[in-house]
Amino acid sequence: MLIGRFLMIVPIMAMAGSLAQKETRSRQHRYLPVSGGTFIILLLGTVFIGWRAQFPARLTLGPVVEHFLMLQGKLFLFSCHPSPATCHTLYDFQSSIFV
Repeated sequence: MLIGRFLMIVPIMAMAGSLAQKETRSRQHRYLPVSGGTFIILLLGTVFIGWRAQFPARLTLGPVVEHFLMLQGKLFLFSCHPSPATCHTLYDFQSSIFV
């Protein structure tokens, strides 16, 4: 166990020594410029990937919730009776009323 623990220290110390020997660059080269096209492409790409990652979750959550409500005896229907001001979307089959 001690060999495995101390064996990991050797490559980590080698990387630390390598990084310590590197010369530092000026501050202007450290940061990503926000006025160029690369920043805009990266920003739009990040937003697009985040949006696309959320879409399947929202797409599949509706039928899953509707299935569990159906097992409770409720179903999504759309009813606007007798006036449009009293629109209901959830029907309870046990009591035969719109909730």
